Amino acid sequence: MPLKDLCDLYLQYQHARVRAGAITARHYTDQFKSLNKLMSFLGKGRRIRAISTLDLQDYKQRLQNAHTTAQKPNSHISTLKAMFHWARRNDILERIPNIDAISKGKIVQQQRHTFDSKQITKLLSLANVPMRAMMWTWRHDTYRTFRSRRTESSRTAVGTCFQERT
Repeated sequence: MPLKDLCDLYLQYQHARVRAGAITARHYTDQFKSLNKLMSFLGKGRRIRAISTLDLQDYKQRLQNAHTTAQKPNSHISTLKAMFHWARRNDILERIPNIDAISKGKIVQQQRHTFDSKQITKLLSLANVPMRAMMWTWRHDTYRTFRSRRTESSRTAVGTCFQERT
């Protein structure tokens, strides 16, 4: 079976899921774009049985080179894997390419800088009046949000952060 035929079958199935309300139109569009990207890399006429592990690894490498974060390549890999698993589960294909050879990239969460209460106080003291008013409003809105959650961890964290001003 050519890759295009499998992609078309899978997209027909996904379109039916959009009509049934199981997935969003946006999700379908993302899958459509992702599978078109796969077909442009491997070739629309490429036979499924001819797709090698090396082809899949090259595709993953190309995705990683084209994006600075792992989110987009991971989305493309998920769509690829979902299509092949769907085809096997629904007896469209007996054998699928070795999709386990390509794994999702690790998403690295960057540490965001947070200010302690002394730093916030210093920033407030150096800010002009409109900026000070904006920061003060944000600070108290944030405090009210955390207070309303009433979890022990947020009470402890917010309580120490806002002790000096409340």
